[in-house]
Amino acid sequence: MKTFKRRITGAVLSGIIAASTMICSASAYASTAASFGIKYYDTSSSTTYDDFTTNAINAKNAYASIAAIGSNSVRYSPTTTTLNNRITEDVVFLNSHANVHHMRFKFYNNSNVYTDVKLGDSSASSPDVNISNKNLSGVYLISFVGCLTGSGSSNITKSAVSSGAHCALGFTDEISSRSTNGKNWLISYNNYLAQGKTVTYAVSHATVAYPSSNLGDYAVIEGSGSTTIAAPSSKGVEKNLISEINLPLEFENRENLTVNEDSIEALTKQMYTSIPNFDSKKYKIEQNMFQSDSKTGIVKYNYYIDNTIKTNKAYVVYIEEGVAKEILYSLADYKKDICKVDENSLIEKVSKFQKPESITKSCEGETKNILNDYIEYIYDYKTDELMYCETAYYYDSADDVIIDDVNEVVIK
Repeated sequence: MKTFKRRITGAVLSGIIAASTMICSASAYASTAASFGIKYYDTSSSTTYDDFTTNAINAKNAYASIAAIGSNSVRYSPTTTTLNNRITEDVVFLNSHANVHHMRFKFYNNSNVYTDVKLGDSSASSPDVNISNKNLSGVYLISFVGCLTGSGSSNITKSAVSSGAHCALGFTDEISSRSTNGKNWLISYNNYLAQGKTVTYAVSHATVAYPSSNLGDYAVIEGSGSTTIAAPSSKGVEKNLISEINLPLEFENRENLTVNEDSIEALTKQMYTSIPNFDSKKYKIEQNMFQSDSKTGIVKYNYYIDNTIKTNKAYVVYIEEGVAKEILYSLADYKKDICKVDENSLIEKVSKFQKPESITKSCEGETKNILNDYIEYIYDYKTDELMYCETAYYYDSADDVIIDDVNEVVIK
C-alpha cells in the first residue's frame, strides 16, 4: 500500500500577480494543448463511474480561445500510446483519481473494451507512462488535477518539473474536482490562463471567484509560477482589488510553510483598517502558501453565517515573496446588496433540513478505507442558492488511488 500524508493547512484563496511572458522558452506562447478526462470505472460496481470528461471539455474550450494554439485535443479514452505522445504538448491538462506519484485512467470505451492506463513517475509502481523518463522541456504547463498529486517532498508534480516542464500544478491534499464549485474553479483557472495570465494569477483568482471550492485550498505550483501560455488580454478583468498594502510577514515551517500567529494578527488589524464594518468574528481564517520556496500564497478570510453556513463571500490577502501586497474581495463584481439576505431564514432552513443517507455507505468495501467525510452547508450570494454538500474520501487499495464521492442537495 502506498503511503500518503494528509496536509493540515488552510484554504488557498485569491491573490493577484501581473501577467508576464514565459522567459524560459524560445517560443512566446503555447501552440499545442491536450486535455484528458474519463468516465472512471468503479471496480466495485458494473454500472457506476466517476465522470471527469466535463472538466476536460471545459479545459479544451478555454485553450481553443488562444489564437496561437493550432492543435488542441481532448481525450476521453487515453491509451498508453496516446498519453506517451500527448504528454509532451505545450499545455497538458489531466483530471482523474490519483495519488502522490500517479494518476489512473480506468474506463470502458465505446466498444465496451476495458482499459487501464497508469501515468506516473519513477516512484510509482509499474506505470504505463513514466514521466520521469520523458523529456518535458517543451511543456509550458502541466496540470495534475487529482488528490495528493502535489503532496510531500516527492510527487508527480515535482517529477514533471524535474523532467523539464516549466511549470506544474498539483494538489497537496484530497480535492473534489467534480463538485459544482470544483468544476467552476477549474473553468476559471483555465480561462485566466487563456487570457494570458500567469499560473500564480490563475490559481489565486480562481480561488477568489470560487472560495467554496477546496481546489484553491490545496493547489501547489512547482517550477515558474510566472509562466503564461497565451498573449495577455484585458478580457474578463475583475475589479476585485480592495487595497494595496506592503506588510512584511514572518513565517514558521511546521509540516508546511505558514504565516505565524503574530503576522496573522497584524493582517487582521489591516483588514479592519481597509474594510468598513469588518468583523473578524464572522470569518474563518485559512492560508495556503502555494509556492513555499518563494513565500508566495494567500491568507483567506471566509465569511460564515452563524459559524455554520459557509459562503462565497471572502477577502483574500495576496502574499508575494513574504510580503502581503493586496487585499481582494470575492464579490466585488456582484451588484446586489448582500445585506438584504435574510440570514435567519437560511439558518432556519438548515435546522429543518433532513440529511440524506450518508454516501459513506456506498464507499464501504474490502479494498476501500474511508479517510474523511465532510458535511458542509454552502450559500452562494450570486445564485441565492443554499446547498447541502457531503464529500467522502477513501483510499482504494485495489487501484492505489484516493477516491472522492460527492452528494450535493439544493435546500429550498
